[in-house]
Amino acid sequence: MKNKKIVGVFINTAVQDPHLNCLTAFCHGIRTTTDHLVFLSNSPHYMQCDVAVMFGSWKDRGNPHHVLKNNIREKHNGDFLVFETPLLGRTITEDHKYYRVGKNHYMNTLGEFNNKKSEKQRWGIIRTDLNIEVKEWRKDGNHILFLMQLPGDASTLETNILQWLQDNIIECQKHSKRLIKVRMHPLISGYDLSKFENFIKEQKNVELVKGNTTKIEEDLKDCWATVSFTSGGSVDSVLAGVPVITPSNLNFTYPISSHSLKDIEKPKMEDRQQLLQNLAFTQWTVTEMAHGLPWKHLMEDND
Repeated sequence: MKNKKIVGVFINTAVQDPHLNCLTAFCHGIRTTTDHLVFLSNSPHYMQCDVAVMFGSWKDRGNPHHVLKNNIREKHNGDFLVFETPLLGRTITEDHKYYRVGKNHYMNTLGEFNNKKSEKQRWGIIRTDLNIEVKEWRKDGNHILFLMQLPGDASTLETNILQWLQDNIIECQKHSKRLIKVRMHPLISGYDLSKFENFIKEQKNVELVKGNTTKIEEDLKDCWATVSFTSGGSVDSVLAGVPVITPSNLNFTYPISSHSLKDIEKPKMEDRQQLLQNLAFTQWTVTEMAHGLPWKHLMEDND
């Protein structure tokens, strides 16, 4: 094998058993299908390797797993692979059938997924496996749904997401008279939203909806369009036939979405087939990991 690599799998970046299972299965897959040297590290610090593997986004927090992930990001000089929640078949729980795996990042354009112009077979398998329904583009709807993200989350790239929401709600009101709903992030508990909640109270025709008690599918009913920075809920939106407005090319639905709130009353409704085929190659099952498939797809198929 050319370019034999040392692969470090940092299991302390995983805080939930399902996440740990992903990392150990991934390690097994590399060991049994390649000649690369793989080590499982339970150290709280980075250990030198050619390819680093970790679970989850890195945040500026004092939790040991975030400290370790930031340590890896600061000291590692080569490629790294990062696991995240899936884009297709998302749930509020930590246990998913599929997990996203990206090379050098987990967001659109920043991460590499080797999925440009992907063929349709894998999407067909995942669609059947997860019983995914792709609804026709909606032609009506009473409200516009803004998708809140966690303040300080790595997916927002240091954007003050609550201020972004305020600014864009005001902008949206200039172009539409429809009711605006703001779906709170399911894990928002513990964050100080007092200033944002006061802002909402001051607005006419704007309301907050809780994301931890209502499935997003409920909020997408009778929805005209969704507005999001980089929320994975944008994928749920296009599957439900609800157009997306997003200014960020880090959003996975960016290629088929409108990018300005000036278009809120005439949002894009483009063909979704190629996007969904591409998304199918961003995520993998634990069984596929144990057989080395995501490693081969991301690290070897482009060699």
